[in-house]
Amino acid sequence: MGLLKGKLKQLRVFAHKRQIEDDLDEELAIHIEMETEKNIREGMSPKEARRAALIAFGGIERTKERVRDARWTRWLEDSIGDVRLTARTLARAPGFTAVVVLTLALGIGANTAGFAVLYDLLIRPLNLGQPERVVAV
Repeated sequence: MGLLKGKLKQLRVFAHKRQIEDDLDEELAIHIEMETEKNIREGMSPKEARRAALIAFGGIERTKERVRDARWTRWLEDSIGDVRLTARTLARAPGFTAVVVLTLALGIGANTAGFAVLYDLLIRPLNLGQPERVVAV
């Protein structure tokens, strides 16, 4: 139950994206601050300590991306973004959109008709009224 509850809690990324990003920024800032304080205690100047903390941390944006990639909802976020981009692109070019939709409709219709014929000829058993009259040649 705990695993399911955790997974469902991660779905809040869609409703509260800004809050989650702010929380991530805050958490990363705390980690960098802790590392900076450790470096200052070791004898570095505050400026050097912060720089060393950032270097040791490995880059804030890279770390943010790793955290985002670790979420199981990442594929869903990416898919939603792709659908939005596709919709915007198709809305800008209505003629192209019409050609794409027509091409897809014809392709789907041709495939459906082809599979229907193949099913009737090859897969579905023959409906013989008098099977004893069938002769093999």
